[in-house]
This record gives sequence, structure tokens and C-alpha cells, in this order.
Amino acid sequence: MFHWSPIRLREGSIVEPGNFGRMIRRYRPDQFGDGWRLARELLFEQAREAYAPKASSRLNACFMCPTYDDAMRYQAAYDPHFLQVLHEVEIVETRCVVTCRCAEPAG
Repeated sequence: MFHWSPIRLREGSIVEPGNFGRMIRRYRPDQFGDGWRLARELLFEQAREAYAPKASSRLNACFMCPTYDDAMRYQAAYDPHFLQVLHEVEIVETRCVVTCRCAEPAG
């Protein structure tokens, strides 16, 4: 499994659920960021609350790509400037906490 992060994480680092939401909640329009991403996530959250209020929030989640190819597709769609760092991860708890190892590019 693979996880994209804006910074290089040390081996053994723990990615806690909710870090994505923390980043979204800290967004400020006068700083670097993507206002459309913020708008999208707020719409997703409103829809979840309206249609599936018992479902888990994306804002309290930890995201991973199951394969290297999936991670590359994610990068092509969401990180066209190659600003994110790819980490190979494994689940260490069922609540989606992961531990990180730096991934080496395939090929």
C-alpha cells in the first residue's frame, strides 16, 4: 500500500486518521492552497451528513493507494507538479493508522 504526503516521513512514522481533515480545516484563502479542493471536501462532508450521517467522514480518514500503479494514477490526477512524496505503508491498527517506509520508484 502507498500513501502520498507533502513531506518525507521517517521510517516508522505513524500517519494518524484525521490528518487530511486537519489540513483542510487549516486552509486559508490568502495562503498557498487549492480553494477548489476545499470546496469539494466541504460538499462531500455536507452530502455525507445529509445522506449518510452515520458513515465515516473523509475528514477523519487516512488515505492509501492499494498498489503502486494506483498511486501513480492518483499522482497523475491530483499532483501534476510532483510536490508530494510517495511512501510505502502498512496498516498497523485496524483504525487505519499506518507506518511508513519510503517507496522506491518501480522499474
